[in-house]
Amino acid sequence: MKTGTETEFLNIKQAAALLNVSEVSLRRWTNAGTLPCLRVGAKRERRFRRSDLIGFMAQDGTPSPSAATTNMPSSGVVLEGIPIAPGSHLCAVYRNDLGRLKLSVPFLANGLVAGHLCLLVGRAASREPILDRLRRVRPKIDVDIAAGRLILSGGSPSLDGFCDDLSDQFVTALGAGVPSLRILINMDWHRDFGISDAELMEFESRFERQITRHFPVVALCQFDAREYSGTAVLDVLDHHQDTFRYPTARFLG
Repeated sequence: MKTGTETEFLNIKQAAALLNVSEVSLRRWTNAGTLPCLRVGAKRERRFRRSDLIGFMAQDGTPSPSAATTNMPSSGVVLEGIPIAPGSHLCAVYRNDLGRLKLSVPFLANGLVAGHLCLLVGRAASREPILDRLRRVRPKIDVDIAAGRLILSGGSPSLDGFCDDLSDQFVTALGAGVPSLRILINMDWHRDFGISDAELMEFESRFERQITRHFPVVALCQFDAREYSGTAVLDVLDHHQDTFRYPTARFLG
């Protein structure tokens, strides 16, 4: 194991020392899904990638041992320890309810810490588990909602109108000095409006042209694999080509 490389794994004591926090905090963050870790051995002991810990420091404001180590601007997004470029249109495909939380919770929680405008889109049934888990790591999440730092949406029956509304919200936020934008979309909302899967892919194409290519936004669209055929999942991947710039396994849950 080579010290300082991205592939170095640290135990919980070493990780706590690097972050200058308690082991209790590390356990809480990993249980909540805010900080990724691996479980090894019969005792399921935690092991942390050094790159994930450095990325976590960049997101939550924990003092880094070297500013050159993170090299991430305030508008940057780090997800699963991976720096994500603004203007990215990503997808995550999950197979169970826990998988829905894997990326959504740290994506939104760390965005709020960084002062980014965050949007959470989806049916109430898919939003509420995410909000419940967010409250564990960010108890003032309801204050964030009331203040407009986290915007909740159930989608729209008009695909064109939905993109226009998002554009207006982003223009207003950037004009108010927000450094960056994050939007998490649970792609189940269209079913409430009788929108077909094919029409949803048309929305994805317009969303990419009108939103992600024109704003400093990272968009993460989540799909429940239990609700889509294999062919539909292939369509999903085809409409989220940015995902392939990164280790794709990180976006499966």
